[in-house]
Amino acid sequence: MPVDRSALPPADVAAVADDIATALAGQAPIGRLTALEQRWSWELLVEATRVAVMRPVWRLPGDEPAGLVTGSGGVGYRLPNVSTLAALTASCAPGVRVVKPGSRSSRSKDVGPGGLAARVGLPVADSPAAVSRALAGEQFALLDTDHLYPWLRLPEVFTVPYLAEAMHRASFLPCSAVWKVNGVVEPDVGVHVERCRGSEVSRTLVVRGSTDLPDFVIDDVSTCGTTSMISISEATYETWSVEPEDVGLPRVAAADLIVARSTRVEELFAAILLGDAPASLIQLVAMSAGAVLLQAGAVDTLAEGCATGLELLGSGVVAAKLSRLRQG
Repeated sequence: MPVDRSALPPADVAAVADDIATALAGQAPIGRLTALEQRWSWELLVEATRVAVMRPVWRLPGDEPAGLVTGSGGVGYRLPNVSTLAALTASCAPGVRVVKPGSRSSRSKDVGPGGLAARVGLPVADSPAAVSRALAGEQFALLDTDHLYPWLRLPEVFTVPYLAEAMHRASFLPCSAVWKVNGVVEPDVGVHVERCRGSEVSRTLVVRGSTDLPDFVIDDVSTCGTTSMISISEATYETWSVEPEDVGLPRVAAADLIVARSTRVEELFAAILLGDAPASLIQLVAMSAGAVLLQAGAVDTLAEGCATGLELLGSGVVAAKLSRLRQG
């Protein structure tokens, strides 16, 4: 028998979000989530689900402010893991603490941070305490998000209609953070503003890079095309675009950034940090690190951030940090 939603009682969004969060954390969430449809209106369920999934899974101590660097994992061509390299590089600047989440099961699993960690020899934080220790020691923490959102791997999870709609409007937050840099392939500004609405992250920088190939969009900055940027904070947002020349870098062809399938990604990762990789890849990482430094408040302009990224990479301090992390 259809539910007369107009007769459903009003409810507090936070309270329903608690019920949804509890269901998602349970062993059999689908039945519990479906049962909620009998109790609350569609609009309330969508909003409460947004609130539930946008809560930090882990909360870090308040005296350890940090930022998140995330990507969509939707790039069609094989690139080095630019966002992880950039996050590691930016974390070498004084006072810049960066958490880099990723999934071992993402579409870019061979170069994504979740799968890349074991290949490169990077430690993965598995608890809030481990994240705090990593940030206190090296200002950098890498975590695999697969076990944080186990319900995402259930094939029937998106058969709950209000859950599917809420996912499109939400942005996951694996741990508490002050700021965030999010690389995307989705061009719609409104989608990203909506995803950040109500987030506990006070400011988010969304980046999307075009290239000279019509079917190739980078979920990060671009040195072979225009980078679109959206700065979102509280109830306001601002959009602008950046060309490689604006930050003092030469424009390159997209073909100069694509990594051959025969290339071992762990060797390329280290080569970029050691300065042994093609200049086009080092410059791309430096520009991406510049965006992280800008969002962290360590520099005033993206051009300054890019120059700082190049300096950090050229000085050997990032390669030295990689070595220390590998040694544990």
